[in-house]
Amino acid sequence: MDPVSRSLASIDINEFERIIGYGKNPFSNWLYTLCACAELLPISICISSARKRKFPIIYMNQMFETISGYKRQDMVGKPCSFLQDITDASEEDLKSVDIKEEKRQLDILRDDLSKQKPTNVILTNFTATGEMFYNLLNMKPIFENGEYAYVIAMQYVIPNKDEETVDIYRKKAKTLFDLLPDGV
Repeated sequence: MDPVSRSLASIDINEFERIIGYGKNPFSNWLYTLCACAELLPISICISSARKRKFPIIYMNQMFETISGYKRQDMVGKPCSFLQDITDASEEDLKSVDIKEEKRQLDILRDDLSKQKPTNVILTNFTATGEMFYNLLNMKPIFENGEYAYVIAMQYVIPNKDEETVDIYRKKAKTLFDLLPDGV
């Protein structure tokens, strides 16, 4: 099975069918096109539903799986907060997490999502095996017929939180997000 077909087989089928509509040509649909384009990109991308509580994932690309270590068939339908699961994290990694700053970043994220506006934050995340990484999370709301429908997220693993590094990745994300429409 080719990567795009494998990817599409793992998305939230109910949400996907609602968007595409039964009997319509999926190639004319923005979500199908976005998923097909995003699947092999060297950037971690996921799409979540803004219509449901906690923004459950409806699609995640191959790079998201690679970075997080989580398989999409296990994560579709769940919120991305699983990346903050510290269950398997080492004590050394946990000591390096600035809890106050994490809370501040999560507050920014929640506030921006509730206000339906683009956001970017840096979160300390953990892979399925407990390995810590810094995630520059960039999110953009997508409106469908004027309704807050989806959030498209790009995640960059950044080597550190220094301002110069973060700025480079933020500019990359902005360039890509500027190519996406605000609504469909």
